[in-house]
Amino acid sequence: MSETKRATPGNPIPGPVPGYHFVAIVNGTPVTRDGRPVTVGQDLTEQETKICSYGLHGSRRLMDAAAYAPADGAPVICKVNFFDVQDEQEDKLVAKRRVVLAMFPAHDFLIRMAESSACRAEQYAAAALDLSLPCPTEKEAMDIEKAYWEDEAELEFAKAGK
Repeated sequence: MSETKRATPGNPIPGPVPGYHFVAIVNGTPVTRDGRPVTVGQDLTEQETKICSYGLHGSRRLMDAAAYAPADGAPVICKVNFFDVQDEQEDKLVAKRRVVLAMFPAHDFLIRMAESSACRAEQYAAAALDLSLPCPTEKEAMDIEKAYWEDEAELEFAKAGK
């Protein structure tokens, strides 16, 4: 299996790069961290980027994006395409353009994700204690979780009709 090509400073990826981004509901409206309203179909652009500082951020993987869900306001998960990706780290990227493809309120989804992941971690740990049972490595377990929750998110996007 080939490694995913990653953007680095000076070597951008034109896109589309599928991914996820969280926003918060403030006063009944999903908004970016700088207060701009967010809607399905929205095409945001920024001219300047610096990972962890400014530009349009997000993650290729849902579980990575979840780590950046806003603490203030009700979380909303957005399925997005990134364009002109300027830089990436293992869990996040920064781009000059982000298009919102779909979104849904994610509070209950995040709770289910955390509870399930904790339960599975407990099961993996119990299996590791019994040497007669195969137990996935930490990376294998995380890959299983990431794939499962991305499939679950697709179902939620479909239910939201967007």
